[in-house]
Amino acid sequence: MLNVRNLGRRLAGLVASRPRPPSPPRPPSTASFETLDPSQRVEEETLSWYNPQAFYPVRIGEVFHSRYQVVGKLGHEDIAT
Repeated sequence: MLNVRNLGRRLAGLVASRPRPPSPPRPPSTASFETLDPSQRVEEETLSWYNPQAFYPVRIGEVFHSRYQVVGKLGHEDIAT
């Protein structure tokens, strides 16, 4: 005889493992903050170890794989993402 508790766990596992459709991109925040001129180089790019070919120039608001949207910069210097 099939245990009802085990059936419930199996069904819950199947539902949880189904991939969700991607979320639509969200509009950028309207929070007030200072905007930097994109043509002006910032301090990190003038460091001796900085090599622009070693980094992807991610832009705030950019969407990857129709799912992940860049909403801000995390960290500074060698730990920036």
